[in-house]
Amino acid sequence: LAGVTPTPTAQELADAVRVKVPGAEIAFSPDPTVQPALDRISLPLDDMNARKEWNWHPAYDQEQIVEDFLQELRLHPQRYA
Repeated sequence: LAGVTPTPTAQELADAVRVKVPGAEIAFSPDPTVQPALDRISLPLDDMNARKEWNWHPAYDQEQIVEDFLQELRLHPQRYA
């Protein structure tokens, strides 16, 4: 299912991290050989029917996603070196 709508950009997520971690240094270096594949697979999913028929909604909003990632980073910093 789609999740947070609209999907935040990388810059919006970086800005949300900086709210929680002032002074955080975040750099972007997209791989031009991988980016086209990511663009194809990251198309939004239509979750309208799930919302209507099952009363489904995302469990996380953008702020919770950032907090969850920061907790993951604190617990497993070696994964993100």
